[in-house]
Amino acid sequence: MQKSNIKFWLIGIISIIFMIIILWFNYQYAIKLGKEYQGIFGDMFGASNALFTGLSFTGLIITILLQRQEIIDTKIDLRKNNSLLYKQQFESTFFSLLNLYYKIIPELKSTTYSEKNGVKTQTHYVGREVFQQIIQGIYFNTEDNIETYYKRYGEYCNNFGYKYLHYIRHVFQILIFIDGSRFDEIDEIDIAEKKKYVSILREQLSCFEISLIFYHAVFETDRLGYKNLIEKYSILQNLDDALIHQEIKKLYSEKAFITI
Repeated sequence: MQKSNIKFWLIGIISIIFMIIILWFNYQYAIKLGKEYQGIFGDMFGASNALFTGLSFTGLIITILLQRQEIIDTKIDLRKNNSLLYKQQFESTFFSLLNLYYKIIPELKSTTYSEKNGVKTQTHYVGREVFQQIIQGIYFNTEDNIETYYKRYGEYCNNFGYKYLHYIRHVFQILIFIDGSRFDEIDEIDIAEKKKYVSILREQLSCFEISLIFYHAVFETDRLGYKNLIEKYSILQNLDDALIHQEIKKLYSEKAFITI
């Protein structure tokens, strides 16, 4: 039972006890009166009736307040149930997207070719090994120079993007889904909930995956807004500086690297 309801019930019980006391005193007083004073008793009981009428009105007010409180409580319960249902639906979609992420990783494949002393060799990469090979390719095919980075990375992406772009898009689709959700009317609680699910995603990323996101998001910043999401949720907090160009890092705000 709600505390406010208990308060109203206490008022009602006290009122009933008060009426019983009044009736008891009236009765005791009437016993002591003779027959010739019965009219006086009737007049006094009439005064009590007026009191009871006032108490009845008080009871009506209490009933209205109880009904009002019940409506408020029902709305609160309905809001909680809707919030719970929304969170269940969100988590169902979120973990479905996360499961798809797990399925994408093993399907990644890449092959490099090299020749030494006239002997041609092939090196095959599967799963997360692909990210290491891609980061090496990006690192050596781009320069630690902001002015030339966009062109050089654009060329690399055009040539080898088929290996990883579907992965990148899926990771950011998960981020966009989390960011577009609304868990609570209070902003602080809503943001805290979003960060909780982002942290689940972030903990799945290897250092090479984070580096790939680092390189690609800044390239797509104007068109898709990936960079804003990275900074908002500090996706790069576990970034390995040995795998990236330091000048390109300056394109991000400090928020992208802080630990939350």
